[in-house]
Amino acid sequence: MSPESEMLAVLADIGRDALDEGRLAYAVRRFKGHPALNRARTPADRASVAAVIALEINLRPLSVQYDQILDEFGLIGDAMGYALLLVAHGVEAAGYTGDRLIDVLRKAWPEIRPSTTSIRPNSLPRR
Repeated sequence: MSPESEMLAVLADIGRDALDEGRLAYAVRRFKGHPALNRARTPADRASVAAVIALEINLRPLSVQYDQILDEFGLIGDAMGYALLLVAHGVEAAGYTGDRLIDVLRKAWPEIRPSTTSIRPNSLPRR
């Protein structure tokens, strides 16, 4: 498969295949230049790299400042802040913005976060 067809397959899988030509070209360039692609040994590995790019190019800035979200949950300087912001992007992708974003995060975060209050940056799980 060509890098373009690999990106198109992943974009179609996540329902984001209606990219204009310029954004698709950008995604393909990012995919071809991604450092993890050098370590990809299987088609599934390559698809995982393409998925990261597909998600990245479809992210928009959050409707609430990132530091406001981290402060709301007491995670400024905590490695779990990264996870919270990823969840926040998912919640916004589902259509919840602004105050509703914070409301949904308040409900979901206790179920998602690990039982420890702080995790060292190097102890986060690796893929």
